[in-house]
Amino acid sequence: MVLIAATLWGSNGIFVKLLADSGFSSIERTSIRLVIAVIMEAVLVYLSDKRCFQIDTKGLLYSFSIGAFGIYLFLILYTLSIARTGMGTAAVLIYLMPTLVTLYACIFEKTKFTWIKAVALVLNLSGCALVSGIATGSLADPLGILFGILAGFLYAFNNIMTARKLKDYPALTKMFYPALAAAVLALAYLVIFSDPSRIVNVFMANPRILLICILWAFCCSICTYYLFNRALSYLDVETASLLSTFEPVAAVLFGLFLFNEKLDVFGVIGVVLVIVSLVINEVKEKKRMKKILIVVDMQNDFIDGSLGTKEAESIVNSVVEEINKDYSLVIATRDTHPENYLETNEGKHLPVKHCIKNSEGWQIRPEVFEAIEAKEYLVIDKPTFGSEKLIEILKKINEEEEIETITLIGLCTDICVVSNALLVKAAFPEKRIEVKENCCAGVTPQSHEAALTTMKMCQIEVI
Repeated sequence: MVLIAATLWGSNGIFVKLLADSGFSSIERTSIRLVIAVIMEAVLVYLSDKRCFQIDTKGLLYSFSIGAFGIYLFLILYTLSIARTGMGTAAVLIYLMPTLVTLYACIFEKTKFTWIKAVALVLNLSGCALVSGIATGSLADPLGILFGILAGFLYAFNNIMTARKLKDYPALTKMFYPALAAAVLALAYLVIFSDPSRIVNVFMANPRILLICILWAFCCSICTYYLFNRALSYLDVETASLLSTFEPVAAVLFGLFLFNEKLDVFGVIGVVLVIVSLVINEVKEKKRMKKILIVVDMQNDFIDGSLGTKEAESIVNSVVEEINKDYSLVIATRDTHPENYLETNEGKHLPVKHCIKNSEGWQIRPEVFEAIEAKEYLVIDKPTFGSEKLIEILKKINEEEEIETITLIGLCTDICVVSNALLVKAAFPEKRIEVKENCCAGVTPQSHEAALTTMKMCQIEVI
């Protein structure tokens, strides 16, 4: 399924070529495709899970930037590059993306620049230089090459923003709203700068053009999304990502055999180098055992909101300092309740509305979340004290890379911290489980101490 998805991704240029004599400009073709695609995506979300239409203001703003630059402008530049340089060259050039993402992570997120990353980066840049003709001084179309390189930057922007800023949203939400933003801009362009009546007339006079546009949207948006995400049910992410590197190969082959595009020996070497760099990027170095930090419910309602305490406020700086330490992964939990919280069993025992989903009190304290965002992290919403999902995630992580220590901090020591600490200890009896005392606070100082004593008795290290 991943190979089929990669082949469909690589087939973008086929549709660009088929529509070359449609009477539409490159921007018009791209805009029409995006408008058709978002209609299909809306139907997909509606049929799959209507809850994925829900999104907050922050998510909308991030989606707009991704849609405007990472989708709309990217596709325009990619289409222009295909038209001027050919399918293979354009597809290879946008695969500057892994190199750009690696550099971003090393410079701005302080990730380690390993020898594997260095080799992949050199091969990737060398391959792109050979394919484009920069290395041999034989630039066939400098403007087309520039469009391809700029598209690679925007492709990287899309990946970075989606991974960092939309990480906590459902997959369908992450697909739909950036596509909607791109489609809105595309529609605005068609209405303001183009002639909608002419577009309709073209479709009426030649329904084949409309059919190609529909197939383009369906094959390169809906099918690719469905097949790749369906494959993740059977493959791990690393294997799926490795297989998806077939995309530029497919684009090159389509160009050679369907449109007689030429590729000299340097171009062939360049394509091979780019593919090798993509494969190397997926190779895992032997890593030291993981140290996991679990930040429990550092939410506004528990700090200075409806259930806040001065003890909770006093640990915020210590929590931020702890997050900034050398942990492999930070997992943050959010206590999450519905509007009818008072009708639930917990609400009857604790009749104080708190952490209602999407409310201000539900959000993680800003300075804490800022520290979390700078790390490799996950956020888990939990409807009750302990999280079964947390244990499932930890077990999956441990299967892939052995966990050395699991450290818990946060609120409240005597409710959610102790609940999750005991769940973790039961799931991993031979692991070192720690609780940092100065990074926790209870409902009262007395119950805080009692919970720490309980955890000590259960062989959890309180330090």
